Amino acid sequence: MEKHMRDFLEEEETMQTELIKLRKEKTELEKLKEQMNEQQEQVEIMMEKMKGMTKEMEETKQKQKIQHDLKKIEALKIEELKQKETFYKREIDQYKKYNASLKQKLLVTQQDRQQREEER
Repeated sequence: MEKHMRDFLEEEETMQTELIKLRKEKTELEKLKEQMNEQQEQVEIMMEKMKGMTKEMEETKQKQKIQHDLKKIEALKIEELKQKETFYKREIDQYKKYNASLKQKLLVTQQDRQQREEER
């Protein structure tokens, strides 16, 4: 009977030791679970930040593309204005030549009239 009692006490002690181990493991697991939850929250926060950064990067890229397109348009308009300026300068030069020619003809005509009148 004493042997049974000793066996029983040893078994109870072993069970108590196991119970203590299990409680420690449970506490550790709960801590790990809590850490994992915190890390998951941090990951979600980082994902949101990354989404925001990605959106900002896309907006910046679009703004840069718009600025590039505007510069192209500006360059094309400048080129168009230069071509118009050249065209109008040529036109003005032609009109000046034509005007000078008309003045010369008028002068010649007036001189001819004057000569005719003087001859009369």
